[in-house]
Amino acid sequence: GVVNYLVTLGIDDYQAQLVQVYPNPASQSINIKNSSETIQIEFCEIIDQYGKLIATQTLNVDNAQINISNITPGFYFVRLHT
Repeated sequence: GVVNYLVTLGIDDYQAQLVQVYPNPASQSINIKNSSETIQIEFCEIIDQYGKLIATQTLNVDNAQINISNITPGFYFVRLHT
């Protein structure tokens, strides 16, 4: 499976550079790394190309790993909520 992501955060470019989602493409899991001291990511959503919500996970740490092995291969968006 492949998970692609698009970062469209409502924050300045400097702060956006402090949030990483990797690897891309991914098949088993994706990692979310938040190096910002001012942004707290509350949860993330995985959304398919048709806008359907596929998965949601609460994030309470700056470095999280999300299992995606049960998601059908395809093109997905990762939406991070602060």
